[in-house]
Amino acid sequence: MIRPSFVIACVSICLLSLLHAAPVVFKIGDGRFSRELTFDGKAWRTTRFVSVTGSMEVRSDEFHIRLMDDREWTVSDFVAEKDMIGTSNGESTTSLTIRYRWPDAVPPGAPDSVVVR
Repeated sequence: MIRPSFVIACVSICLLSLLHAAPVVFKIGDGRFSRELTFDGKAWRTTRFVSVTGSMEVRSDEFHIRLMDDREWTVSDFVAEKDMIGTSNGESTTSLTIRYRWPDAVPPGAPDSVVVR
C-alpha cells in the first residue's frame, strides 16, 4: 500500500520541477518597444519583439561567426556567463551586455569569448 505522505511528496517534487523548468525571460526596451530574451539553460536568445501595435515571435542565433575557411559558430556553440550587465533609464532596462564563452576547449582560430551588447 502506498502511503499518502509518499504520494504528496511525489506530487510536490513534480510541481517544483515544472516551476523550475519555466523559461527565464528578460525584457529590454523603452516603454514603446521592447525585446524579450529567453534563457534556454545555455544561452540567451531573442524570442520576441513587442511594440504598442503588436508583437512578433522570433528565434535568433544572436550572432554567427564564420571564418574564411568556412568554419562557423553560433550562440548554440557557446554558454552564457552567469552575470549580465544591464543599463537602466530608471524605468526600464534599455541595454544589456552578455558575455559568452566556450563550454570546453577553444577551437583553433576561434575567439576565446563573445560579448553581445
